Amino acid sequence: MKAIILASASNHKIKEFKSMLDGYEVLSLADIKFFDDIEAKKPHTAHNVLKFCKGLVNYCINKKIINNYK
Repeated sequence: MKAIILASASNHKIKEFKSMLDGYEVLSLADIKFFDDIEAKKPHTAHNVLKFCKGLVNYCINKKIINNYK
């Protein structure tokens, strides 16, 4: 089964996405134990989101949560 990591701590949002994404395992940051605080240094949201995503991908690769990222 394919999995999607949802960058949310909201249980309501997790449940909402699980109901919409049939056939996918929806994981929260808590499910994968990602509690890193990635400091937002840039004033633009897009920069901060990109930094967060890179940190999350690196965490998932290092913890072998994902193993075939291209």
